[in-house]
Amino acid sequence: MPNSALVVSLIAFGASLQTFGADATTPPLDCVFEGVWKIDANVILQMMKTSASTGQWQLDLYSTDPHFNNDYNHSIKTLLAKPPDMGYPCTNVRNDTQGSVAGVIQWTPGAGEMDSMWLALPASVSVAKIIWNDSPGHEVCPIADVTELHGMHKLVVVSGGCSDIVAKRMPDPLDVSLTDMGYMAVASLTWTEGMKMYIRRVIAHKGWKVTDEGGLSGFAPWYCGVGDWCNLTAGGVGNCSDPGCAAAPCWAPPHYQSMTHMLEELNTAAWVDRSTTLEASASLLV
Repeated sequence: MPNSALVVSLIAFGASLQTFGADATTPPLDCVFEGVWKIDANVILQMMKTSASTGQWQLDLYSTDPHFNNDYNHSIKTLLAKPPDMGYPCTNVRNDTQGSVAGVIQWTPGAGEMDSMWLALPASVSVAKIIWNDSPGHEVCPIADVTELHGMHKLVVVSGGCSDIVAKRMPDPLDVSLTDMGYMAVASLTWTEGMKMYIRRVIAHKGWKVTDEGGLSGFAPWYCGVGDWCNLTAGGVGNCSDPGCAAAPCWAPPHYQSMTHMLEELNTAAWVDRSTTLEASASLLV
């Protein structure tokens, strides 16, 4: 995602949160993992602590590749006490991190390929200076102002490879504002499941309900830039194989997509129950 879009989305994200006060109890350090992280160009990791008592985490890994936008892995794990020995072809263990470790997380992006990774807080981060922000979308952990996690990635296919990685915090569909700015922040991730989370929030905020999951699944891709479409030279929209395509597909929301347009379509969607409306105002500012 472009740096400018990330800055704008994080400003919107921060504006919707409430900073923990000085008299509040400091959250456990493992809460730094809470949120959405970009592992590489087409891989998103969502981490959410499910229980404060057991220390269990829900780790959901997704592909955001326009041609293969799908789930990679869903797992419930407890954190590791220290970075693990990944084994061949990793010949060393990264030693510039601190605290607990999220991992080992595995996924199979293609036939014969196995990826695995772990993530931890960089040793350079001053724990005492971390700012924690309350988040209505995250019940167990608040969100830290930490923007990077460090770790290692192992790839095994034929021979294999091992590398250090940096995961970047991304806009969270469970937190960004229900405005055009928030919508574009989520859309820029080209993450179908993330957009479904965001649309659910929009629907719930209006006091409506999703009555058909298939309807939501079919609706979301058209609002996150994932799909087989292009702008036609003669006007309108066609699929990628149409000879009238003006250019190669652009995996970003078409110009007509916006929060306003989304609300217009949701207001007539057959898969949305609008029998109860909590908010009469057209504004969705939160």
